[in-house]
Amino acid sequence: LIDSIARLDQLERPKLAILSGHPAISETASTPSAVQLALESAYQIEWIKPDQVGYPLESDAVLIVQPEALTPWARYLVQQAVLETERAIVLIDPSPLFGGERLDEDTREWLEGLFGMSLSSTALTDSENALQVSVPGPDGPRAENQPLFIALTPANQSTPDLAVRSLTQPVQFGAPGWIEPRDSLTATPVLKSSASSATLSNERLATAVTPADVRRASEPLGEGKALALRVSGVTRSTTDRTAPSLPDAPV
Repeated sequence: LIDSIARLDQLERPKLAILSGHPAISETASTPSAVQLALESAYQIEWIKPDQVGYPLESDAVLIVQPEALTPWARYLVQQAVLETERAIVLIDPSPLFGGERLDEDTREWLEGLFGMSLSSTALTDSENALQVSVPGPDGPRAENQPLFIALTPANQSTPDLAVRSLTQPVQFGAPGWIEPRDSLTATPVLKSSASSATLSNERLATAVTPADVRRASEPLGEGKALALRVSGVTRSTTDRTAPSLPDAPV
């Protein structure tokens, strides 16, 4: 009885299933990052592998971070976890500029279909929200706004989303892409660039080095774009339920 009463005061940590191919959040990290340590202290973590066979634990939410190529069965398991928890956070970069693995095309199409969105294939620049960088000048280094590196805060959002409303520091992006909703899901921008946004092709991104280069090579979009998006509604199945071929159990 005493033990039962004591348990009433012990709040169980929520359970988080993580699928990650990024070194900053990794089951095999020898020195976990500050982000991973914070997650592990706040949640019970279940790591999902790219070739996952067993079903993830009964999690309260799913976190997907730049995943590696998955087997069809692993995709099905992740999809079921998303459908059951009805809560997922997805952090992806189709074409990382500063290292890291590119998102393979099959995984990209699977995520786009699952969450009813399209990811841009080019980078976004934003002169209004540009961060300052140091560039060489005739009289030495000087600070100049680099439209390729941008900072967004709730203050420059017309209707700050609950997820970022309490942030006091800006969220910084380097050569980001943007997200376009494309299905019947309800989509609300969480972080959106300004109307001064422009697009920079991958070919020009490889050669545009200085802020002046970026401004000359960018093509105006005429509107702001969502860099973070909240979607709600019923996601659709995008993966065939094909069970993996497993070896016979040993006797």
